[in-house]
Amino acid sequence: MFNKEGQKAIFENKIDMVVPVILVERGICTFVTKVRNIERAGANAAIVMDNKKESSEHVIMADDGSGHTIGIPSFMIRNEIGTALKE
Repeated sequence: MFNKEGQKAIFENKIDMVVPVILVERGICTFVTKVRNIERAGANAAIVMDNKKESSEHVIMADDGSGHTIGIPSFMIRNEIGTALKE
C-alpha cells in the first residue's frame, strides 16, 4: 500500500507506531461521532471504509456541526481498499 518512500519512513526511520490508526466501516452514526469515538479510544488517526461499492466521487463525509472538536485526522476510503486492508 505504501510507496518506497513511505516504507522507508515507517520501517527504516522507526516511526512511533504505538498509538494505532483505526479502520472502521461507514455506518449509521455520523462521521464526526464515529471519528470522535475512535479518538476517545486513543487512536491517532481514523480511516472510514465505505460500506458499499460505489464511485468515490459520490462519497461525502459530512460534518454534523461539531467536527471542529475532533483532534485527529480522518479520511474515507473506497470499499475495495478497506477490504484489502482488513484482509
